[in-house]
Amino acid sequence: MGVRIRAVLMDLGETLAHIPFEIKGWVEEVRLKESWETLTKFGVNVEFERFIKVFKEVRGKTAELCERNSVEIPINRVFHITLEKLRVDTKPLVLMELERAYYRAEVEAWLVLPDTFEALEKLSRLDVKMAVVSNSRSDWMVRKVISKLGLNSYFKVVTTSAELGVRKPRKEPFLRALEALKVKPEGCVMIGDTYETDILGAKNLGMKAIYIQRDPCSELKHFITPPDAVVTSAMQAVATLESWMRG
Repeated sequence: MGVRIRAVLMDLGETLAHIPFEIKGWVEEVRLKESWETLTKFGVNVEFERFIKVFKEVRGKTAELCERNSVEIPINRVFHITLEKLRVDTKPLVLMELERAYYRAEVEAWLVLPDTFEALEKLSRLDVKMAVVSNSRSDWMVRKVISKLGLNSYFKVVTTSAELGVRKPRKEPFLRALEALKVKPEGCVMIGDTYETDILGAKNLGMKAIYIQRDPCSELKHFITPPDAVVTSAMQAVATLESWMRG
């Protein structure tokens, strides 16, 4: 008899979609420039070099804190701290516009991975609910990317670390998605490309987990808690899930 799987949670970056490596430098250059230009539009007079220096320092230090403690400090908070250090008054509207300016080029840069739509079509025919669970410093960006790429029709729920203030592998992002889908961990499978966040977090909750190892030439890691399957593509992940359901 097959395994009863009621829901599938999926990571976004490098699982469903990605930013091509060769344009990541361009994205960084554009987002810094557009963030500064947004400030000037609101009448903030600060030198470009000074703004970038302080912003990068704050972004780097907060990123280290997030990584170390599995918390999330959203990008609008990073801007808030930056502007405080520059002794600039902050207003919610300015912070919202800065977030959008910062991520505008990135949203346009995201591309669906080759097997994504085929995999999602197969999943949608298996009578399982689907959700995205993503670590990101911007909830707005994740939802915008999902909509832009035409993925929103597949997912009933989108959960981000920016929305919750904590990152995978902590349990809260997974539990938020499970609660919204009205399923229990034992009836759910997590599919992701990062062992430490996607796989370990899911296994700690009692979920099944499929690890997508995008680079088949790389060495397999030493798993503290092994995934239930290791594959190299989303389509292979769906085929594995189908085999579990058939038994």
